[in-house]
Amino acid sequence: MAVKFEARPYGPDCTDEEREALLARVEDLGDGVIKLTQIPVSTDFSVELLLSRVVALGRPKEKMVLLADLREASLPSASQRRVMRARLTTLENLQRVVIVNNKNPLFALVARFILSGMMGVEIRLVGDLDDGLELARHGQ
Repeated sequence: MAVKFEARPYGPDCTDEEREALLARVEDLGDGVIKLTQIPVSTDFSVELLLSRVVALGRPKEKMVLLADLREASLPSASQRRVMRARLTTLENLQRVVIVNNKNPLFALVARFILSGMMGVEIRLVGDLDDGLELARHGQ
């Protein structure tokens, strides 16, 4: 049975089923594209868990694109931004981050802040998942 995520925080005390469902929200779509679907209410724990999975799926010598579906997400807290920065800056092969969020420019601004210092990482914001997938796979 699929876990339906409620709009509540998920921390270290979540069930094994919830933990597995969180991890399933990170998918390797092939061709270097990793898709992350954020939950409505993030915690340091859930951000660390999801991004650890992104890092684990990334192939060191293959160009990587992160497709971040943030349509259900809220803006991250300062501590969550620190977790994101710590995890994402380990991805030396990250070429592009495509953010799907109904064109809320604050998400792009936060992403630029988190990824500042990572030379050459392109950040794009789109409002539609299909457009995001196309951009993640083919650029432009």
